[in-house]
Amino acid sequence: MYYFRSRNVYFFITHFFTEYVIFKYLLPI
Repeated sequence: MYYFRSRNVYFFITHFFTEYVIFKYLLPI
């Protein structure tokens, strides 16, 4: 349970970071 939860949090962080990077790169355009 704890492992699954930590993995979910990790997935959420990576997803948020990816969205931030995409938005950052698309903003100047």
